[in-house]
Amino acid sequence: MCSLKNVKKYFLLSFAALLFTQPLFVAAKNGVAATVNGVVISDSTLDDAVKLASANAKPQDLVKFRQAILDQLIAREIMVQESGKLGIDKSPDVQKQLINLRKNLLIESLIQQFVSKNPVADADVKSEYDRQVKLLAQTPQKELRVYAMVFANETDAQSALQRVKGGESFERVAKEKSTGLNKENGGDMGWVLPKNAIPALTNPLSSMTKGNISSAPIKSKLGWLVVKAEDERTFKMPGFEEVKNKLKQDLITQKIVGYTAKLKETAKIVVQ
Repeated sequence: MCSLKNVKKYFLLSFAALLFTQPLFVAAKNGVAATVNGVVISDSTLDDAVKLASANAKPQDLVKFRQAILDQLIAREIMVQESGKLGIDKSPDVQKQLINLRKNLLIESLIQQFVSKNPVADADVKSEYDRQVKLLAQTPQKELRVYAMVFANETDAQSALQRVKGGESFERVAKEKSTGLNKENGGDMGWVLPKNAIPALTNPLSSMTKGNISSAPIKSKLGWLVVKAEDERTFKMPGFEEVKNKLKQDLITQKIVGYTAKLKETAKIVVQ
């Protein structure tokens, strides 16, 4: 039986294909690129859509690309109008989703405005880098080459752990039984600083050394984990140019967290 999801996909593809067979003249008249049952698709709307989608398009293809984008906008408007005729926009479920979409858009816009008005200066990034280098010199940190297996339940994780403890290769068991995305390379997660690992692994990894395997399956948001510390080394801070973008993003995130915390402090919140 064909699923509703597949029906939707087939309908949209068929509908779009039908529209693409109809030649449309893209030149705007009085700022109007097209109308659909009297509803205007403005030239500025088309320009914005083309700009967003054609970043990598070749100059000689822009006319065809613009035509294709207009076809898509027309298809969207036709379907929006049809959904209105059927009253879909009035359904409680759709109304809830529209409310959530509006909230998400407002939140994203608020954060973008805050970040633009409170930029992180290059000097701040360099200062943070120097601070971390100094901290590492005072308190060296170990870095582990971590291998991990992921399972849907504790029973499967325990079974895999027993196989490894019984002498089987961790990588072989991972390839056979793990559901993790890195199963094909034996569960290799690369070099990991314990403090930067997911919360469920921070403490276990902090106490592990080269050759250690987790004594029991570890419950996490990803599932049940079995991990191995394949190797160990002292962490060395990468060069500034290599990490400056990440450091800048970290500082931006800190600003946003502080901003939201301040907003919460001034809000009147009643939990019932």
